[in-house]
Amino acid sequence: MTTLDRIDEPTLFDDLTVIADPWTAATGRPFADRFRAACAAVMDRHPDGLIDPNAVARLMRDDDPDLHAQRFSGMWCAAGGREHGFLDRTDIPVQLDGATSKGNSNKSTVYRRWRPGAPRTT
Repeated sequence: MTTLDRIDEPTLFDDLTVIADPWTAATGRPFADRFRAACAAVMDRHPDGLIDPNAVARLMRDDDPDLHAQRFSGMWCAAGGREHGFLDRTDIPVQLDGATSKGNSNKSTVYRRWRPGAPRTT
């Protein structure tokens, strides 16, 4: 038997990683659910129903000033995915605000819209 035979066994580290997720631990809600709720809140406040990435980041940072930037950034890709996505990209440009997006100040992106028929909650 080699050590590779044990690679599928869960470890204490795996268990602690799940438990230590600060978003889930602090609120009882997974990070993806919080992201989805923030997108919905921003959409509800915008007169045209657009979702501004800067406004979503502000809402998320209000709850967690140490928001993990790469994790937040990755949510945009997942939210626009074909199978489980709930947002569509528009062609309306918006500049990222350096106050809400670490290292991406003035980078150009686009507003999003809620995908027709996509549920507001998971």
